[in-house]
Amino acid sequence: MDEQDLANKLREMYTHGLAEKKAVAMVHLFGIMFAGEIERCGSAPTATAKEIAKRAALGESYGTEIDKGRTLAE
Repeated sequence: MDEQDLANKLREMYTHGLAEKKAVAMVHLFGIMFAGEIERCGSAPTATAKEIAKRAALGESYGTEIDKGRTLAE
């Protein structure tokens, strides 16, 4: 998966979470589920998470939430 594929999946999960009032939890779950894919996308994980969030039209600040999920994946 490339960054755009991941962004599309993140947007899908976030949108699904909005309906259940669990959008941020879904962003964390995304980070857990796709931690390995995110790592493979680039050498600067934080920048990559922020870029994925921006591409998903969520805003850079959600990169931090993705990274929280990645930490849980460890």
